[in-house]
Amino acid sequence: MQQLDLPPLDFDVRWEPLHRVAHVTHRDVRLDSKLMVSAWRDQLFARLDTIKAERGGKFPIVVCIDNFTIRPSVADDYGLVVRALNERYAAGVVRYGAPALVKQIIAVEALKAGFRANLCASFEEALAALVELGSLPPTVRGSALVVRDAPTQSLTPGRRASTSSMPASSTSFRPRASQPSLERARGRKGER
Repeated sequence: MQQLDLPPLDFDVRWEPLHRVAHVTHRDVRLDSKLMVSAWRDQLFARLDTIKAERGGKFPIVVCIDNFTIRPSVADDYGLVVRALNERYAAGVVRYGAPALVKQIIAVEALKAGFRANLCASFEEALAALVELGSLPPTVRGSALVVRDAPTQSLTPGRRASTSSMPASSTSFRPRASQPSLERARGRKGER
């Protein structure tokens, strides 16, 4: 059997003890084939397994989507990986970064899976969103950063995420009905 040469997947997964979250940062990851999604999943889950063993269970995860590309042709495969990540590791997942196409793919896949996309502009806003989701306490002790009442940014600037219907211990996320882009995506497929 022939060995396939895959480009290296350049990303880090580390525990941030100050903020009590796992932080995933990508330097140059392009999910452009099923094989690349599978390689990314295997490497990501191996790193998350280590943190889960050290932490003794599920934990909050913050993911930087800068320098991260998802081709629309593998969006469904990406969605399956995220669903498995939520079930195995996550006490809450929030993403931050700038790529508009990646945000759109994440939002659509989250909607299809019945989760919220949880997209923010910065690491600090992602921490605040985890507080709103009940995945982190209102303050992170020993840190200069206090994440109480910090705003989050949805796909629609100026709107805050509503989490009132979500219990603090929940690990699944519901789509926000207030996101016009998600509503348009739903309308294209037809309401069922």
